[in-house]
Amino acid sequence: MRPAFLSAAALAALSLPLTAGANDGVLDIVAPFEIKGADPVTSGNIFIKMDLAETLVNVDPDGRLTPGLALSWQASDDGLEWRFELRPDVVFHDGSAFDADAAAHALNVARAKPGLLETAPISAIAADGGDLVVTLTEPFAPLPAFLSEYRSLILAPAAYGPDGEVTEVIGTGPYRVTRLDAPLRLEAQGFADHWDGPPFIDRAS
Repeated sequence: MRPAFLSAAALAALSLPLTAGANDGVLDIVAPFEIKGADPVTSGNIFIKMDLAETLVNVDPDGRLTPGLALSWQASDDGLEWRFELRPDVVFHDGSAFDADAAAHALNVARAKPGLLETAPISAIAADGGDLVVTLTEPFAPLPAFLSEYRSLILAPAAYGPDGEVTEVIGTGPYRVTRLDAPLRLEAQGFADHWDGPPFIDRAS
C-alpha cells in the first residue's frame, strides 16, 4: 500500500534535492528532468512518485507486489484469465467513482500505446461486475507486475480526449494536480478524500 503522503522512499527514488520555503508552506522538489505532458506514457514516472495517480498493484521496497487500487488478484487454473478485486469507495480527483469500467478504459488506452502492456499477451481487459478481468492468449505470470508500472496508472474517464489522448492528470492519489506547465512546473495539493486518508504534507511543487 502506498502511504498517503510524499514518503521518504518516494522522494529518495526521485533522487532530487528538496527545499521547503519557510513562508509558503510548500514542499519544493527540484528535478533534473522534464515533464513531457499529461500522458503517463511520457511522464507517468513523475506522476506515480508524486502520488498523483495510482496503479492496481504496488511494489514494496523489497520488490514484493502489494495491493494498490486492487485489493487482490488471482489467475484461473489455465492461466488465461486474471481477476482483480478492486478497492471499494475510491474516488478520482474530479469526484467521479473509481470502478472496474474506469480501470478497464484506462488500461485499454495504455495497452494501445508503447509500453509493457503492449508486449503482454492480452486479448481483452473488461469489467465483470465489480472486478476487472484480463484475458490472455497464453499464460503470463508477470501480469500483476506489469500493472504496477507507471504507464499502467489509472486515470479518470474525463482525463482522456479523442483517440486516447490524455488531456488532464485526474488520478486517485493522495495529491491532485493544481497546475501543470510542461515541461518545467507541476503543482499539487493534498486530496482530502483519498481512500487512505489525507496526506501529511498539504502542498508540493
